[in-house]
Amino acid sequence: MSGAELLARQDGIRRVHTEAFAEPPWNEDGRATERFLQRVTDAAPRPGLVAALAFDGAAVIGLATACPTPPPQFPSGRCYPQVAATLRAEAARGRGVGAALLDAVTADAPGDRC
Repeated sequence: MSGAELLARQDGIRRVHTEAFAEPPWNEDGRATERFLQRVTDAAPRPGLVAALAFDGAAVIGLATACPTPPPQFPSGRCYPQVAATLRAEAARGRGVGAALLDAVTADAPGDRC
């Protein structure tokens, strides 16, 4: 999926992120979701960005992104510096959706970077 296609799904991505990270241990609020969406927007035009979404019907239930980042440019302060996977709890967890998303965005990673 291209960055432009990913950005076209911002409403679904917002829902997924909010639901996935609202409860403990993260306890994130809407501001954290908006910061995440800004990172997605910033990453969308980057060369090498790979994104995958999982759907239940038309609803987005999962998201994974990966982008080759040469050292020392790895972002700090986040627990997923290379790959981020987000799943809506009731719709995706325990069904292998996360593993499939991570496989989709890392399968062609250059030099086994992911």
